[in-house]
Amino acid sequence: MKKSQTSIIIADSSTICRLGLNAIINQMDGFIVVGEAENSKGVLDLIIAKSPDLVIIDFLSDDFDIEWILENTYGFVGADVSALVREAAMKALRRYLPEIDLDAEV
Repeated sequence: MKKSQTSIIIADSSTICRLGLNAIINQMDGFIVVGEAENSKGVLDLIIAKSPDLVIIDFLSDDFDIEWILENTYGFVGADVSALVREAAMKALRRYLPEIDLDAEV
């Protein structure tokens, strides 16, 4: 993986959604999918193993238990997780939004 690439883990119970997101992300310059998970435990294991820059999670899925994830992120309370996710999203937006060319032809 190149240093300039942003590593991403996709977590969704739907294989079709994971495959679609994977295909879209891997076609984008600067982004690479380093793992996929279909449930809460799988995504946490991948996060620990791969230390990605970004994790895309479908929290609405019945296969993702947010309480389980919170119980297994030692030392974090709900507000900490919320703040962490919010800051990570803002950091990603600040870092990558200037690189997006909205006038580019698709």
